[in-house]
Amino acid sequence: LRLMAKATRLIWRGIKWGFGALAVAGLCFVAFAWLSAFFVKVGRPQVPVAGPPIYVCAGAVHTDFAVPKELAASEAYGALASFIPDSLPDDTYVLMGWGDYRFFTEVPAASDLRPGIALGALSGRHQTALRMIFIRKSSLRDFCRELPLDEAGQDAISDHIRETVGIPELLPESSYGVIYLKSDMRYGVFQTCNDWTSDALRKAGLPVARWTAPFAFSVTWPLRVLSE
Repeated sequence: LRLMAKATRLIWRGIKWGFGALAVAGLCFVAFAWLSAFFVKVGRPQVPVAGPPIYVCAGAVHTDFAVPKELAASEAYGALASFIPDSLPDDTYVLMGWGDYRFFTEVPAASDLRPGIALGALSGRHQTALRMIFIRKSSLRDFCRELPLDEAGQDAISDHIRETVGIPELLPESSYGVIYLKSDMRYGVFQTCNDWTSDALRKAGLPVARWTAPFAFSVTWPLRVLSE
């Protein structure tokens, strides 16, 4: 009995140490991500093309690109253009963002997030998807930032988005206003929805966090240098 009691204490001590180590690792990662957003990789000078711009839009935990309907329905976006209804108003923008499919469909608000969904996403066990949402331009002013892109920058954004899905395959839960397209990319701690957005911005030559961009602010904060 004494041996069993001693073994139990050792096991519980190991569990406590394990959770403590995970907590410290998590705090270190958050601190590293925060510092990364301040050590900005500036990008290159660009002269924006004429016409409606592309925006980057940020919520509490997620970022998207907002692409004008005319551009999203062009050859630049390949087969994705076939999912843009002709009946949409001319001032429509298409929010395009990649992420965990269950997160998209089961977590409409941060309060709906459950540990099982979060852990499944971070461990890469869930299907991922490119989400497309149709909104009016008037809705962009509250949470989006215009991107000063030249033609090469716009091409880099469209290439990145197209390559995310390859040959588009519609997923369940899609509707007239929201479309989910299957992606073979894996979600994880070092490849979040915001890392995806940051990767596209880096390819386009815009300011990005130097090392990692797991959070929404990791994407939006480096863009502040465009106003300086």
